[in-house]
Amino acid sequence: REYLLSLFLLGSGALLSFPLYTIYLVDILKISNFTAGKISTSYSIFWLLSYFVWGRFTDLKSPFLTMFLVFVLTPLVPLLYFISHSLAPVYMASIITGLTTGGFELGRLGINLRLASRNNLKAYFAIDSSLIGVRGCIFPYIGTVLASLITIKGVFLLSVILTSFSAYRFGKVIRKKSPGFLNA
Repeated sequence: REYLLSLFLLGSGALLSFPLYTIYLVDILKISNFTAGKISTSYSIFWLLSYFVWGRFTDLKSPFLTMFLVFVLTPLVPLLYFISHSLAPVYMASIITGLTTGGFELGRLGINLRLASRNNLKAYFAIDSSLIGVRGCIFPYIGTVLASLITIKGVFLLSVILTSFSAYRFGKVIRKKSPGFLNA
């Protein structure tokens, strides 16, 4: 439960800002379709590479360490958008998003397999998938409503705070549950 709550908080924080990135790029930075394509391409390249990188890393180290690093890297994305006034931080955010995607999926899979008992494996994955669906349906809408109240940059900052808190919480949960998680 504690792990799933940390994971829920991470995704919730990330999804608050997710629909606002495009609005920010188009309305504030006034990017062209070509530039949007370049940003998407940089994400896609690193997304593809991330499965190879994190797959190997997870095999050599542990899914706990993989997921811990994903938790630590995730707050950088809304932070980069928060501080951006040009496209350089946006490109870096797209690269980080691409890199963390594979780590998130592979780390989550590995941790779920290790934490769930053989008899509860189906139920554990069902709960995990349900929570992903719930936050995916709710938090992007909450983010867009909050943008009208606290501005887009305010939502980016809120995302940084929530995802950073989830990373801190995840580190505590894993250290408590598995003191040698770096080598597990």
